[in-house]
Amino acid sequence: MGQPPDISEMYRPPSVDVNWAQQAPPTALPAFYVVAPAKFILLFVGTMGFYQLYWFYAHFRRSKQELRDDSWPVARTIFAVFFTHVLFRRIASHAADFNADSYATTYVILAIAGRIVDRITQSSETFGALDLLGLALGMSTLYPLYVAQKAANEACGDPAGKQNSRLSVANLAWCGLGMLIWALALMGMVLPE
Repeated sequence: MGQPPDISEMYRPPSVDVNWAQQAPPTALPAFYVVAPAKFILLFVGTMGFYQLYWFYAHFRRSKQELRDDSWPVARTIFAVFFTHVLFRRIASHAADFNADSYATTYVILAIAGRIVDRITQSSETFGALDLLGLALGMSTLYPLYVAQKAANEACGDPAGKQNSRLSVANLAWCGLGMLIWALALMGMVLPE
């Protein structure tokens, strides 16, 4: 005959694997906002540059979440020219070959120059060369932001931005509104008073 069953085993509480959290790490958000370069350009141009407001907000929100600081992403977005260097340096600390200061300074100069020209042209009732200059300056902020976005994508391990490459319904709606603004601006240029 065999040995009798060990009674102490019957009264032992069930064991639980307490290391289950280490086996499947939680999915964390990337350190930066990731978006495909083509989608970035389309949204920037399609919204007449207004996409940069969301772009800054998304980056500042991710930064706040990762650093667990008490910054205000909305305030940093509104006053982006004062916080661009901070954001770009943070991206540069995670990405190789990104000259944060030169691109941030380029963005700030273009953004401020564009606002100055826009303020000057608001007093004029006719569309002229200064209006075109203001539009060109506003749209030229695309380049430093584009380079920063490529560096942010690289820092998050997704250089192509595949995780955010598809256009959503909201993206299309914003582009539709932007196209309406583009159309009104073009009509204002070519139609007589």
